[in-house]
Amino acid sequence: MQTKPDRFLFAPGQDRADHARANAGHFARVCALSFMLSLLLAGWSGPEAGVQTSSIQFLPRNDYTTGSLPISVACGDLNGDGNLDLAVANDGSNSVSVLLGDGTGAVGPRTDIAADNGPHAVAIGDMNGDGKPDLVVANWASNTVSIFLGLGDGTFNPAHQYATGNTPFWVALADLNADGKLDVAIANVESNSASVMLGDGAGGISSSAQYGTGGGPTSVAIADFNGDGRPDLVLANGRSNNVSVLLADGAGGFGTKTDFPTGSTPWSVVTGDWNQDGHPDLAVSNFGSSSVSILLGTGLGGFGPKSDYSTGG
Repeated sequence: MQTKPDRFLFAPGQDRADHARANAGHFARVCALSFMLSLLLAGWSGPEAGVQTSSIQFLPRNDYTTGSLPISVACGDLNGDGNLDLAVANDGSNSVSVLLGDGTGAVGPRTDIAADNGPHAVAIGDMNGDGKPDLVVANWASNTVSIFLGLGDGTFNPAHQYATGNTPFWVALADLNADGKLDVAIANVESNSASVMLGDGAGGISSSAQYGTGGGPTSVAIADFNGDGRPDLVLANGRSNNVSVLLADGAGGFGTKTDFPTGSTPWSVVTGDWNQDGHPDLAVSNFGSSSVSILLGTGLGGFGPKSDYSTGG
């Protein structure tokens, strides 16, 4: 049985449940990181200015049951009623839980759909162009990505599986070759690569290629880093303490990686214009150093030196 590649993050003796419980907080922070950084950096003029923190309050939480060991979550309107719904990848039960929102901040009982072995990340997008949201799931233990085509009512057809690199940990969706069809980018931990899987417009994958990254990529994000109108890739590399940027050629291919240092054991990466200069920047959560690294984009595909900010122990 394949072993999950968490040895660079956790001490010997920790099991799959320990990993999932620890990761749950990290993936939740990925969803909130862009919003939080916008608040923290609203008055920011550089590292020397520091970060002003403020108190952000929420109503008491409501908990809803999922499958076993939920590890990542995506949101979208899955049944066309105008309300946000949830799709949750359950690593322990090899399933995806769909929870339909009622528009008041609550969700109904879950419906579980079977995934391949080890679902670790889930994304929502229209893979077959029918106007109905579909699910794309990266399965770390089976080296596959699953595509579930949506019926528009919150239910999904059985998945079709497509091979990835070794140990796919994260998935992102965009039209990578400008053909109007949604494509898939995957971060493969054990093969130190990004899989680029071009969609056929009918809900399947027409071709797939792998591109080299740094060591142990656990997250991938997509943005136009050099202003040429083509979506580029960035991956957080947990074993080499850097991010890899791969610039697109516009036909679905990517050039050789360029690496930029981060904090210790970078786990996830998001993009946003933190300094409002019109160029996409990077925010990277660093598991090993309990910090966030901000890398400001040059607009030419490169990034300035990192600035690190503590997130707490």
